[in-house]
Amino acid sequence: DLILRGGVSLFASVDWPSAGQWSEYYRSLRIEQQFPSLMGLGFVAYLPSGQLAEFQRQMRDRGEGLFVLHPAGFRREYAPILYLVPTTSANRVEIGYDMYAEAMRQSTMRAAAETGTTRMSAPVTLAMDAGQARPMPATLLFAPVYRSQLPPVGLGERRDSLRGWVYAPISL
Repeated sequence: DLILRGGVSLFASVDWPSAGQWSEYYRSLRIEQQFPSLMGLGFVAYLPSGQLAEFQRQMRDRGEGLFVLHPAGFRREYAPILYLVPTTSANRVEIGYDMYAEAMRQSTMRAAAETGTTRMSAPVTLAMDAGQARPMPATLLFAPVYRSQLPPVGLGERRDSLRGWVYAPISL
């Protein structure tokens, strides 16, 4: 929870951290040595459907390249993985994965956002493991990120100011 809260603080201090800043934050924590069950540290953006195209343009303009959402399709809301470090081939597969496309992930993320607290999912199959004969069981820990530096007080404020979630996949 403390590692995720530190990531939330990074979003409060820097309007929108770059991929490089996110990597530096991760490296400074020495997570791989201190918490070997954490498979990474990521950020998931919250996007109502009308904001997806603008978000993709902003990513390109920031020099982050073409941002492709998967699975493809129209939904009312999206929650794509934007950053996930360390940068491994398995983690690269996760970038752009819309966590809101899966009901259990979505319900855990909504619970975190609506309560303003960190929430843990039930065991999941990670996108990188989809289709494998023996996927590695994992759980996901989510901490909400809001537009304001202080956590919003009421449910309506939390919903209106949601930017996304800092998250960590944890091997079981």
